[in-house]
Amino acid sequence: FTSRRQDTYGGQKDKAGSYYEDIYTSEFKNGEWQPAKNLGSDLNSKTHDATAGLSADGQKLFVFKGDVGHGDILMATKGKRGWGNPKSPGQTINTDFHESSASLSSDGQTLFFVSNRDGGAGGRDIYFSKWDRKKKEWGVPANIGAPINTSADEEGVWIHPDGKTL
Repeated sequence: FTSRRQDTYGGQKDKAGSYYEDIYTSEFKNGEWQPAKNLGSDLNSKTHDATAGLSADGQKLFVFKGDVGHGDILMATKGKRGWGNPKSPGQTINTDFHESSASLSSDGQTLFFVSNRDGGAGGRDIYFSKWDRKKKEWGVPANIGAPINTSADEEGVWIHPDGKTL
């Protein structure tokens, strides 16, 4: 989860006087949530870092970075020793526009995300991209269209593990 707390990784505050956002975790043990832990430099930088989605298997975490590009989605993969450094899923996903939220299908083959790129129905729309196994990259995204996208802003996206419920 994302929070602004005194133990922010960089220890700094933004121009508004609030601590920078960082990514935290808490485990549910013995019927209670344990105290939150800052995930440190694996996922957090000295500026804002926010969760933007988590894969159904819990192995891929999407991180929104407002200070990268015009707001980009990065992806971190969980390994035996924790989270790897977040990396861009590629230029077909992150553009000169604002990409803010992402969700991966349970089979890992379709990435849904929010962008305000040209050609949408509103300011921010939901797009999807298919994984190209041969090229080992995300394909050209398509706008998911009506009735899901409207003339208003679609701000977040989540695909259920059943692959049918968005």
